[in-house]
Amino acid sequence: MTLTPNPRAHRQLFLKLATLCALHAEMRVCERVLVGIEERLRTIVASGGGADAVERFNDVLKQKLHLRHGIRMNVETKALFPPSVDGRDAQRLRTDWLGMSRVPCAKEGSSTGKGRLRQYRASGDYPSTYWRALHAALVESGADCTSALDELPDLAEAACEYSQAMRYLRLSPEDMRAEGASAVHDAFEAHARRFTVAWRLANKEGTFAAYGFHLWANMPHLFRKWGCMELVSQQGMEGSVGKLSQLLPRIPWHVRGRYENGLTDEEKEVELERRRDELAPPAQKVYEEFRQESMESTTEHLPSKSNDTKFSLKEILVLIDEAIEKGLVVSYEEYVAYWYRFIAMTKVKGWRARYNLYKGNAAMAQAQALRQENIDYYKKGHLSRVIPGTFETVASIMQKARKKAYHEQAKAVRDEANAVVGGRKLIYQR
Repeated sequence: MTLTPNPRAHRQLFLKLATLCALHAEMRVCERVLVGIEERLRTIVASGGGADAVERFNDVLKQKLHLRHGIRMNVETKALFPPSVDGRDAQRLRTDWLGMSRVPCAKEGSSTGKGRLRQYRASGDYPSTYWRALHAALVESGADCTSALDELPDLAEAACEYSQAMRYLRLSPEDMRAEGASAVHDAFEAHARRFTVAWRLANKEGTFAAYGFHLWANMPHLFRKWGCMELVSQQGMEGSVGKLSQLLPRIPWHVRGRYENGLTDEEKEVELERRRDELAPPAQKVYEEFRQESMESTTEHLPSKSNDTKFSLKEILVLIDEAIEKGLVVSYEEYVAYWYRFIAMTKVKGWRARYNLYKGNAAMAQAQALRQENIDYYKKGHLSRVIPGTFETVASIMQKARKKAYHEQAKAVRDEANAVVGGRKLIYQR
């Protein structure tokens, strides 16, 4: 079997991996988990039963956990809406589920042993508001939920692993420095992979898709590569989209208002044109609204331990205006003069450095030796005989020969005390 390279497919895969977002990973996996957890209760509702139990379950989610999530039915199609959570819902569920991670295993005394939540199978007294409400809803639904109640502890353990993994994935740079970046990366990988295994065993799922697969295969690698996934999260974009959806219905798209009494049709037309000229386009309204919000935002522009620099952009501009009035700011003309002098001195220093580098016979000889060494590097890869094969095969053999000769010259010779006594024959090593 021959594998043919597909640059387009590889590029598309890279783009998919490069757009992984910690925020979307938490939301999408949380929705996937909710589908499996609430499967039995949703089946009961779809068949026309358990209405009161589900209503109480939804009230708990709304009143105590402040979630928009709930089990609801489309009035027209009589189909249940799929779970849909935003970033705040996912965070609140994660915080609630983390309470179960502190339950130790009865046999091992740890919080990672399998079966440690079995003690709540009958009572339903889980250390989690969500799981207590779910257990109560299953019991009060009036249907036979024995198998579903038996599966709840294993599903809850898998949800604990998911919550732990997301807690580490969503840590800020400051929190990661406090706990240690390497320890955070290792803990996330352990919990993420334990979650995928536990969820597969508890929920009888065949495969993982999208972010469920990324938690197993790609997220641990990218977390270590990028250092902090929260820095590449799309929270800012999601927040802007949410604000835009609230802002657009309030923007006047057309001219509004009544006309004064007694105006003729021509006068009304003139007034209409005047109002159209004064009406700002929607894009300008959106820009002004976001600009006003950015003016009020508080950001630590220049982190400092000795000075308080956490001013909003509006406060910074006000301070600049006050400094201008007091004469504490350099004028634009004076600043330009300083800047031109800086550019001129930088160029002069650069010319002088290059002149000092190449002047004299010694410097010129060293430059020629470096150039000759570079030429010799490629000569050593030439082959004394013809080797059949593709261009890639011959080029690979030549590259290996060049690297071998290069490393033989660059390698240091050491004595028994591990001190360098020879070798390192390359020009730049002298």
